[in-house]
Amino acid sequence: MRNWKRRLALLLTAVLLISALPLNAAAAEDLPPEEEAASVEEVLEEVAFRVGTLDVIATSDPEKPGSEDEDGNILPYVPFEDDGSYTIILPVGVTTPYTVWFLVDGREFPYVFGTESDTTTIGGHEFRVQCQEMPEIPEDEQLFVTVGGEQIPLIPEDVPTTISMMPLTEKRYSLNLTGRFPSELKEFGISDILTKASTETTEPEQVAAWAKWNYYDEDGNKIDENDNYTLVGNEKVIDLSYSGNTYNIQLELIIGTVDQLNPNNQRYIISVAVSPVSNLNPFTFTFEDAALSDPIYSNYYYEGYYYVDGQKKGEYRVTVKSESNWDGDSPVALKLKEESNFWRTFNADKNLTYEIYEGYHKSADGLTGSVKAGFTGDGLTKDYHVDNIDDRPAFTAVFSR
Repeated sequence: MRNWKRRLALLLTAVLLISALPLNAAAAEDLPPEEEAASVEEVLEEVAFRVGTLDVIATSDPEKPGSEDEDGNILPYVPFEDDGSYTIILPVGVTTPYTVWFLVDGREFPYVFGTESDTTTIGGHEFRVQCQEMPEIPEDEQLFVTVGGEQIPLIPEDVPTTISMMPLTEKRYSLNLTGRFPSELKEFGISDILTKASTETTEPEQVAAWAKWNYYDEDGNKIDENDNYTLVGNEKVIDLSYSGNTYNIQLELIIGTVDQLNPNNQRYIISVAVSPVSNLNPFTFTFEDAALSDPIYSNYYYEGYYYVDGQKKGEYRVTVKSESNWDGDSPVALKLKEESNFWRTFNADKNLTYEIYEGYHKSADGLTGSVKAGFTGDGLTKDYHVDNIDDRPAFTAVFSR
């Protein structure tokens, strides 16, 4: 068991602002949870959802499953069970917690299945997930990669070899790295693959690896274009760290000799599932002040990102009801609550901790004087109401495993 703690890269600067606007000034898409839940209770004939990069439509129409489009392609319809429920089969080796995105009335929203026994009702239909066990793989054929000091097995896929300009033996694998932060993929170790790819006439240290990788969004579209192979260095690690709306990384390795076109080399194609970080939302906030006769009612929503001095920062805004007794100017106590969807996704192994420091910091090095206890206790009292964006109080959350 590892008894050391790794500092992750800086993940969040929370810039906080109280606004005295009434709640009805919030955008329509910022519905509170009870209104959102009500909007998906109506019984629908079809419910669309996404598993990884695969779009699926569960339907009550018995004619649609197995139907084809005008080009002969099978349409992504699946039938509901007789009782109107549907069990989503997750990819091999993928475990809960797992986030499924549903589409209802043109709105996409996620639901995190914490366990296989969790259910949610969408469009009047009960959904659950079911995991598939890892296939039995002979020990001498099992390949691993190393992420954060942990060995993670590759799952072989039975996919026909594609036509290529380089007629190399091709092997395909999938890898589930959801719930890890981009910084944890900065050192993606492939030494196990290189060792097992060595032959009787080639020592492991003489095996070379060429690599290229591309990032894909939730719709399977390439986020970047990278068709150039890079020779992996002696440390046998690749920087696969990513940003934004990345859902999948397609890694291609050519392993064998330094001669990239050697016909005895082997090609490994690894499909890596990751968690998007375009809208990291670890916390929600409320404001209370014991000096007030009535509590301040607050509505939280995530405002998104803005730039200060060229740096991308996350902004949290709390809108306070106009009928509250807060005078709109006095300091108030800010309380923090951990947002459940984030922690289910990134803390599945219950090993993620954090501290919070005042100010915006690009690095966690040398930071002291955590104010986490104030946020999670009675609240951190400050004047959060400011008119100038540059004067907003900032806090940096540093996460560790």
